[in-house]
Amino acid sequence: MSLGAPPLDLPAGFCSFPVHLEPVVNKEYGTFTTSADGATIIKESGVLKFAISNQDTGKTTLVNASGPGTVTIYPDGSVTVLGTGHWLIFNPADDAAAFGLPGLMVTSGRLYEALDPSNKLTELSVTGRAIDVCDAISP
Repeated sequence: MSLGAPPLDLPAGFCSFPVHLEPVVNKEYGTFTTSADGATIIKESGVLKFAISNQDTGKTTLVNASGPGTVTIYPDGSVTVLGTGHWLIFNPADDAAAFGLPGLMVTSGRLYEALDPSNKLTELSVTGRAIDVCDAISP
């Protein structure tokens, strides 16, 4: 199934300025399964690339966010992400900073992220590189 990433605007808080994410190559696909405990498991692959812009200055960078990886949505609403390759990850900067990582980043290598049922970040780790996208599009 095609996952289709829509354009997205992030307010200041992920970066110190508002950001626009525009998919420029949107050929990501997922296979959906349901585990015995009722969790939805999405295995993602394909090609997904974004143009990411600082909405205050227009400065833009292109990023590869093609994965692959697995997103698991548990019956209680909690979510885990296990990724390899390149992922675009965004969390409120203060939340990500608690794990020593930027709020808006592109990862390469192994990524693990966990969100509780209220969508609060509870775990975030990258084994490999984490590129701060906010720095790349700062004035």
